Amino acid sequence: MIELEKGILANALTNLDYAFSLIEKGNIFQNKQHQIVYETIKNCIMDKIPPTQITVSHNKEIAQKTIIDIMTSKSITLEHDFIMNKLYLDKRKNNIIVEAKNFIIDVGKGQEDVERFINNITLEQTESVVKNFGDVTNYEISETFGKDGFITTGLDPLDEVIIGIGKTDFIVIAGKPGAGKTTLALNIAYHHKGTLIYSYEMTAKREIYAKTLSYLTGIDSTKILQNSLNKAECEKIESAKQLVRDLNFRVCDKPLPFGDLMASIRNEIRIKKPPLIIIDYLQRISGIKGNNRNDQIELMTMRMKDLTMEEGIPLIILSQLSKDGYKTDSAPTMADLRGSGSIAQDANTIIFCHDDSLVIAKARMSVTGKVNNITFDKPRNRFLVQDQDFRYK
Repeated sequence: MIELEKGILANALTNLDYAFSLIEKGNIFQNKQHQIVYETIKNCIMDKIPPTQITVSHNKEIAQKTIIDIMTSKSITLEHDFIMNKLYLDKRKNNIIVEAKNFIIDVGKGQEDVERFINNITLEQTESVVKNFGDVTNYEISETFGKDGFITTGLDPLDEVIIGIGKTDFIVIAGKPGAGKTTLALNIAYHHKGTLIYSYEMTAKREIYAKTLSYLTGIDSTKILQNSLNKAECEKIESAKQLVRDLNFRVCDKPLPFGDLMASIRNEIRIKKPPLIIIDYLQRISGIKGNNRNDQIELMTMRMKDLTMEEGIPLIILSQLSKDGYKTDSAPTMADLRGSGSIAQDANTIIFCHDDSLVIAKARMSVTGKVNNITFDKPRNRFLVQDQDFRYK
């Protein structure tokens, strides 16, 4: 295991993308010196300094022999995510075993009891994750296909087309500027308290607050931002502020590099698991290496999709169109997405906001095309179902 740790750290010191992947997993190392090397790599990335043999050596807590051993270690050729996951699980298992051992000794159990308890935990940790198809439980079926397996968009016609949002769905909302991308994402979030939002817009918190008040009160968001409200509108705004607080959104408007973004999401999940994650928007995210921008977007969407699968939390990301997508008045297609290949491949659902309506370009077991009976009320930041009175649950 020590040799694996050395190989992982050697890769992180020679490959920045690998270092970002490592930071996402957290400190998975058991060797004390390796833990310090990891923290030094993390600090370098946070300070926007490339983590290399030289920059890490500046930390006097790290023995020079440790650096030499790492850099001369056997190269890791296996899939690094697999190795890092294994180390993470091994470390967690080791921590559980140590805690169990201390507990049993504290209450006066003998050595045989300790060994038996440890063996049982070890067997539980190594239990096969493969099962016969016929052994899937009713609960698992309902989790996958039943109502409990999905969350609502708050728009019945959209739910009927895309069959709701699955707990591991990676959803892309795209369109031209002003087409309603952020509004649609927020309209969905209003039905899921505690949503985690990352925005790369400079005035994100202010605009999200104004859009939310507009959605709840029906007052034009421009009037809210300009503070040009009459007395009756001011009273409506005051009444709605408690509803905004009750939504309990967690918003970050710092333009985090990709590695920091993923680390922050995982940290927020550990603090309190959100029902939904929104990122606004894909093309503004930086801090990842690649031969070109398409390669960078491919790496980012792949890792985001992995995150939804690992954590069981749906993620909505907003996306721009390519230059060609701006040139036509017809409904966009998947080819109009910037970095379209990887986005189309990794996304479970792709929704275009176009001409005050929604167009489905990709969906789970469903037809594509325009969603009927939904319109965009831009001044009030609402997507509405036709012939249905607006209501907020």
